[in-house]
Amino acid sequence: MTLRIDRHAVGQQVILQLVGNLQIEHLGELRKQIKTGGCDIVLDVRALTRISVEGIRFLNSCEGRRYCDRQRVEIRLGVDGTRTQH
Repeated sequence: MTLRIDRHAVGQQVILQLVGNLQIEHLGELRKQIKTGGCDIVLDVRALTRISVEGIRFLNSCEGRRYCDRQRVEIRLGVDGTRTQH
């Protein structure tokens, strides 16, 4: 199962668009991308087709987690662009 992580910068914000299947073997790379992404990260999960239990736990754990002092992680869920900030 594959996961593609598309990285886009919009101003100071870095959007990590996750496409495909999020499995346990992808979590290390996703953590690395978040850590090096800067202080304003958006995880766009709208294009995920399958998420493992571990992937769901990881996304839930992003709430309140900061990899630098001012980092903010936001998860984009809705097809209309609705955002949930964490």
